Formats: sequence, C-alpha cells, structure tokens
Amino acid sequence: MTPPLFSNRIASLPKAELHLHLEGSIQPATVCALTARHGVVMTEEEVRLRYAYRNFPEFIEAFKWVTSFLRDPQDYALIARDLAEHLLTQRVTYTEVTLSIGVMLLRKQRPEANFEALLCGTEPFEKRGLRFQWVFDATRPPIRRGLSDGSRRMRKALRFESYRGLRHRR
Repeated sequence: MTPPLFSNRIASLPKAELHLHLEGSIQPATVCALTARHGVVMTEEEVRLRYAYRNFPEFIEAFKWVTSFLRDPQDYALIARDLAEHLLTQRVTYTEVTLSIGVMLLRKQRPEANFEALLCGTEPFEKRGLRFQWVFDATRPPIRRGLSDGSRRMRKALRFESYRGLRHRR
C-alpha cells in the first residue's frame, strides 16, 4: 500500500502524457454528448458496455463505433476540450496526442478542418498551462492526396513531419 503522503505528493506534481490516442480517450459522458448531437440518445452505462471489450477485434469494433460519431469539426473540438479538461485534473502540463487522420479520410472528411477545430478547441487550455503536440497516424500517400488547399497549420505540421507530427505505417 502506498503511504497517503507519497500518493498526494505524486498527485500534486506536474505530468506529461506521452502516448495518448485522441479517439481512444473519449470519456463516456463525452460520447453521450456526441451521440446526442447526431440524434442518438445513449446513457453513460450503455457507452461503458460498448467500451467493455475482451479482445482486439472487439476493441476495433468499439473504436469504429465511437469514431462513427466524429462527423464534423465541432465533434473534434468537443472531444479535444473534454480531453484537455480531464488532463488538467491530473495536472498534465504536456501531452502528445495521436490523431487518426486515416479515419477522417476514410469517412471523406477534411482533416485540415478537423485539425483547425482541434487547435481552436485546445488553445484556451494552452493558456492554462497544458501544451499539446499532435501526432498524425496514417499512411503518407493518402494524407497528401486527401488534403485540400486551405489550412496553413496543417501544411506546416506536414512539412515538419520528420521532426514531430506525422508517424506513418508502411
């Protein structure tokens, strides 16, 4: 058993979250807000049951289900804000968040619009001491083909892919 003083000391320290998948971090209450935005009413208990997977195929089904409600930039802003609030409760000051660009492209979304919404959604939290670093998880060619002209921030992130921001699978 950990002594309470030791636990309290650790809880009070600033932290870094170095490997966090945005889509996998969506809390049940946030899922309920997302589903309601799209005309599906669910309880947190129903969401928890969907999240109770026993193996990798069930995890993939849960992932596909929850990401099916990420349909527009406002949805991405919502989950980013809720994630930021949650991280601040844990005294996280720096986080590297992986974003599934491939899912956006598969669903015929505009990744740069979603990314802009993420940046806008998390900006107030940066002022509160929580720094975000985004990691794009997708294969390279579809990302380049899937981007329309527009977001300078997205293009800047792609330009610096060798430094940070784009991890690709071969």
